[in-house]
Amino acid sequence: MNGSGIFVGEIPSNYVSGLATTVKDEILLHDKYPAGEASQAIKQLLSDIGFGQHDDKNPFELSGGEQAMLAIACGLLAVPEKLSIDTTLEQLHRKWRDPLIRLFNEQALEKTDILIADNRVGEYGGSGHLPFTDHFQPQSGGDGVGPGFRDLHFAYRQLGWKPARKLSLNHISFSYTRNRPVIKDCSFSFQAGHIYHLTGENGAGKSTLAKVLSGLYKPSSGELLLDGLKEDFYRYPGNVLGYNFQSPDDQLFSASVRKELMQARAVKRPGFAALFDYIVELFGLQDLLDQHPADLPFTMRKRISIASTLINEREWYVFDEPTLGQDDLNTIALRDLMLYLAQQGKGIILICHSEDFIRKFDNIVRLTLIHGNLVI
Repeated sequence: MNGSGIFVGEIPSNYVSGLATTVKDEILLHDKYPAGEASQAIKQLLSDIGFGQHDDKNPFELSGGEQAMLAIACGLLAVPEKLSIDTTLEQLHRKWRDPLIRLFNEQALEKTDILIADNRVGEYGGSGHLPFTDHFQPQSGGDGVGPGFRDLHFAYRQLGWKPARKLSLNHISFSYTRNRPVIKDCSFSFQAGHIYHLTGENGAGKSTLAKVLSGLYKPSSGELLLDGLKEDFYRYPGNVLGYNFQSPDDQLFSASVRKELMQARAVKRPGFAALFDYIVELFGLQDLLDQHPADLPFTMRKRISIASTLINEREWYVFDEPTLGQDDLNTIALRDLMLYLAQQGKGIILICHSEDFIRKFDNIVRLTLIHGNLVI
């Protein structure tokens, strides 16, 4: 990440070097002028937000938001002539994002021109409360794909959706390493037909909890219940809850969009043909069905990953950062889609740092993950 120009894109893990085994060494690898004013300002920011607690971790063990901060910090430390940041800031909690944007405007970074490409930029500075200087310019606009298939077209349709059962966590704990639990003795009941906003600082364990709920991770202790009855989610992952990953590249594996949607379990569902046509129309995928997802821009890959989550009808859905890369028109359509699913009796859990998107919902239930526990 050295030279006259550096790009940090939508999937932060792609911009971690892979050469360093710890966060501390990753930072040292990119610190071009360790005694310089810019280096000191960036390191002070990392210290102020408590990022030093990750020094001994492998960069690939960090959460998506933590990797986003690391990638941006390393890009700045290399003191490039230009630093472009595309759809990365949206993955940061405002506790980190606001001081980072203020740092962008400091005189210490004037050797680097900073370009922000982000449809959420109006939420964190574009409207004026955080001033932009000549060397720091935000950009907002469309999603970079052709006008024939760029927009979602939400329409209400009766498809015989199966309503969800109440989903409960009963003293759930989970840890990646012994004696370091991420989820700690957590108990909560999610009611069907509701939309929940799961928030928390970067690294709080939001995506980890989502993966426990979807059955990708087995709880260290405790149990998951449906309508009060114990259910082994880990034995049948994804059977009750569909999880839309933050990064679409963690979810899309088929050689075409059509094959991605026509998954074996989905095709066997009664009424699949009507659901397939609805999803294709809803997400504007008519002209893309025979294309490889990897050949499409991030914006469309994110949209396809949401579509592939819905095509496997489940009682509950977790959408992890669903607005990434989407413009205002499409975020409104996503809002309408999620309201529609809740009206059909589904349960929806949103993990999202976009406060503007969350404010589009009137009766959303806000939950904060703090020290491994859910707090209303």
